[in-house]
Amino acid sequence: MEIQGPNPASMGLKVIGDEIRKSLDSAPKYAIFCATVGYISDSGMMHLKASLKKIISQGGTVEVIVGLNQVSRRSIKALATLYDICGGIGVFVFWNPNIKVTFHPKCYLLKTPKSSKIYAWIGSSNFTKQGLFSNYECNLHLVLEPEKDKSLIIQIDDYYSKIRTSPYCHALDETRLKKLTTVKGVPRGEKPIVDSAQLNDQIKNIFGLKPNVRLPKNAFIMTLSKNDIDGKRWDPYFLIPIAAMQRNKAFWGWPLPKTTISKSPSLPIKVKISVGQNIIIENRRIYYVKDRSELRFVSPTIYKLGLSFLGSILLIHQKNGVYQINVIKKQDPKFAILLKHATQIASSQKLWGYK
Repeated sequence: MEIQGPNPASMGLKVIGDEIRKSLDSAPKYAIFCATVGYISDSGMMHLKASLKKIISQGGTVEVIVGLNQVSRRSIKALATLYDICGGIGVFVFWNPNIKVTFHPKCYLLKTPKSSKIYAWIGSSNFTKQGLFSNYECNLHLVLEPEKDKSLIIQIDDYYSKIRTSPYCHALDETRLKKLTTVKGVPRGEKPIVDSAQLNDQIKNIFGLKPNVRLPKNAFIMTLSKNDIDGKRWDPYFLIPIAAMQRNKAFWGWPLPKTTISKSPSLPIKVKISVGQNIIIENRRIYYVKDRSELRFVSPTIYKLGLSFLGSILLIHQKNGVYQINVIKKQDPKFAILLKHATQIASSQKLWGYK
């Protein structure tokens, strides 16, 4: 545990921006970087852009929640860059309609699966060049271990989860991002406009209005990764994270029965799949591979969707013993609403959750 700046060199503090960048660059495969900040700018993004891209290229995950109480053209540009890096599924904005209450946290987390350690920076630094590299700032840097620091880790995860699932937290999508660029009265420089009633009304028209999305009870929501839809394997299945199965075993018919048809426990199922206006009925199976700890959902229709469906959402529920699957592309107005419920991270393109 130590205090980090940035601060003048005479104070002898390490610079948080340098430390985050070093940690990202040295992170192993499948690392998870999460941040929740009151303000972001393109100056901060340019310093960490390459490092964040590396996390994604190694199968890791980047998920950032950014406040909209303070906004500028440069913060909107940073959101667009971040949206592109994350593949359109890892950027959220926090908009509080009460302009007297500002979203103001600054928390950065890096989880490294191999070492099981969690690196946390909590303090005063926004996601800007000044906040990360040059201002007078005070940040506490923590290196947490799962057993030793279990209580604090639970508190940090709980805090992040409550922000992520707040009704004021919204998934950013292409439509909303485009509308943000048209907001009037937004400063072009680094310094943002703060708590403006005029700005608040415009943002309300973007994030305050929700499409009518009626979710079935006990629904499972998951984004599709490349491995789910590229059609290159001989066995056409998509993967359900084991953690998702363990969260709701009954939903997946667990424990799966052993059969003579397969060496692995397997459950015959009927599936109704909706892709746009097309409806496909399949008789398939779910099976479990112990050595790989995988729950495989066999479906040629999903598996052969192709990479244009990368990051799309599967909305799955059961009706009269049939698995009902709706495929929701990123361009669909319902996508951002559904993505809010996919709060668990499995990989760089696979988020999941239940509703």
